[in-house]
Amino acid sequence: MAKSTLKLIPFLLTSLTLLVSIHLINVLLLMKLNQFGILPRHSAGLYGIVLHPFLHANWQHLAQNLVSFSILVTLAWPLKPNRIIMVLLGSTLFAGCAVWLVGRESIHIGLSGAVYALWAYILVFGIFQRSIKSLAIALLVMFLYASLIWGLLPVVPGMSFETHLFGALAGGLIGYWYAKNDKKTQLQQSLRYRTEQELKR
Repeated sequence: MAKSTLKLIPFLLTSLTLLVSIHLINVLLLMKLNQFGILPRHSAGLYGIVLHPFLHANWQHLAQNLVSFSILVTLAWPLKPNRIIMVLLGSTLFAGCAVWLVGRESIHIGLSGAVYALWAYILVFGIFQRSIKSLAIALLVMFLYASLIWGLLPVVPGMSFETHLFGALAGGLIGYWYAKNDKKTQLQQSLRYRTEQELKR
């Protein structure tokens, strides 16, 4: 646990420094970097598939995303830290491509897609993996972030619910895949152990 904690803090600090630095540069450039967000069905908006999580409308937008991102990363960390990278990369590319294909014709920016991916990943992994640890973390996330469900709907003007929706879908699929893979591995290990015990008799 101590080893994971030592890796968690540098990861969060690096993420915080990177996102704040990019936003500061964006502010100095009068927010011109936001043109590199996702602009659906426009070739100029293809850059946003990769760049959209790093761009924010204002400091409040950035701060809200960073707080949720930090909390959810911390909660997901005990479920194997290396998987968080897969969740973040997979959700960014999947949500970015999906928003570019079917999103509203507006510039979509922000880290919230990754936040929703982490949220869905923890919940789905806990439901299907069903260990005490994963279920406890999923219940805590459900308690803390139940209100995120409203972000999947087009209820707030100017909010990219599409990014939330596709980010959550990607995170949920990744969580399901890891949970099923873990259960399969556990079953194989159990069968191997039983076989070894029978051979010793």
